[in-house]
Amino acid sequence: MEDLWKLESVELSESRQFVAKLCDRLKSTRDPTLLGELVEYYFKNGSKRARTVLTSLREAHSQVHSDQTNVIITCAFAGLF
Repeated sequence: MEDLWKLESVELSESRQFVAKLCDRLKSTRDPTLLGELVEYYFKNGSKRARTVLTSLREAHSQVHSDQTNVIITCAFAGLF
């Protein structure tokens, strides 16, 4: 998704709308490609808004996806990536 840069928009309403749209899409489609792109974006940019989206997915996905997301986020916060 080439629009991930919108997470960093200085226009707060635009950024909030994009975060909501992204969360809805990930929760409804469980698109692994989009999730991978978001994780990669987070690692490259350290985006707080990307982290917000990733942490919101913990409850939305199955236990396996939740465990994978938790490991990724824990490692990222620990500086292992």
